[in-house]
Amino acid sequence: EATGDTRDEQGLIARVTSLENTRHLCVGLYDEQGTPSAQSSGCTATKTAAAPAWFRQVVTPLPIEFRRTLAVKGSRPLEILVRADPADEITEAWQDASALLNLMIVSWLAANVLVFITIGFAMRPVSTILRGLDGIERGDYQLRLPAFRLPEFSRISASFNHMACALEKSTAENRFLTQKSLDIQEQERRTMARELHDELAQCLSAIKADAVSIGKWSQGLTPQVYESAQAILSVTTRVFELVRGMIKQLRPATLDELGLLITLGQSIDDWNVRHPDRFCRFTIYGNADLINGLDETANIHLYRIVQECLTNIERHAQARELSVTIEASTEQLCLRVTDDGCGFDMHQVCLGLGLLGMRERANALGSSLEIKTAPGQGTCVTVCMPSRRVSTQAEWRA
Repeated sequence: EATGDTRDEQGLIARVTSLENTRHLCVGLYDEQGTPSAQSSGCTATKTAAAPAWFRQVVTPLPIEFRRTLAVKGSRPLEILVRADPADEITEAWQDASALLNLMIVSWLAANVLVFITIGFAMRPVSTILRGLDGIERGDYQLRLPAFRLPEFSRISASFNHMACALEKSTAENRFLTQKSLDIQEQERRTMARELHDELAQCLSAIKADAVSIGKWSQGLTPQVYESAQAILSVTTRVFELVRGMIKQLRPATLDELGLLITLGQSIDDWNVRHPDRFCRFTIYGNADLINGLDETANIHLYRIVQECLTNIERHAQARELSVTIEASTEQLCLRVTDDGCGFDMHQVCLGLGLLGMRERANALGSSLEIKTAPGQGTCVTVCMPSRRVSTQAEWRA
């Protein structure tokens, strides 16, 4: 009704004052100096939207005002002002938005939990596959994966089992060939040692006997002949000692005749004689009959492992003290060679043929070679084999 017509001032004031239910609006009458003559209830009470400041900042619109000058009969002109107040609307918008946001958050959390559970259930075979790969890395080629529900994991399982089967077969074939090679090598060493002992040693003994005879006959008669006979005798003795050393390296005769303990004891004594600045201690725990009752294969493999360990210590360890220990029980037999040398880093040193040969010999005994070492902390080589390798005759004697 605000038009350019003149109106009664008191009537306008009464009508503006009676505006009590004007939500979102402020209606007022003002004189020329800006003094309010009448205001609605929306102008007298300051309203603040019940919403966070960031929400008010986002949704609050630009200020909207309507001004118009009215000519009043018998009075000064008045200005009517109508201004929008969005506080109530912002409060209602925040109530609707907060309910929607809460619903969205709950839905998002529920969806994430559902996705997490679903993906976790679907990806559960991954941990089984990783354990299988770890087993293959450790050399457990008998490990097999089960069939999975998902076709993708089922194909992975089938491929994994095929790979493990191929590796197991290949490893078994390589191990068989390696064992055959070791057996042929030991047989050749035994044959060569026997030939050296039976043929060359006898020939050297004959030459030595002839040199003694010639020296005896020529003594006092022909000095030159006597000196030549003594030279032949000296060279023959030296060659005979070399042949004996070669026979020990190839195949100690005491290993088959007297057993592992005596052979190791003699070898360690010889090593101590050759290295007076070092000392190797030989210790036996448990039943010695179980050790002496090992079969031929176990004897030669354990002997070669100790022989290779002593060679490596001599060349690389720079050790002062070392020990060879054999522990025998009814369950297992453990061979342990330790030294206080410089040690090495297993991750940075490439294993040579000696260590690889020791590992193959340990595998032939149904065991594994365990090497514990660190730079500056010495080295410990351990082989533990089941006592079933003990011969039946030795068990009966025990």
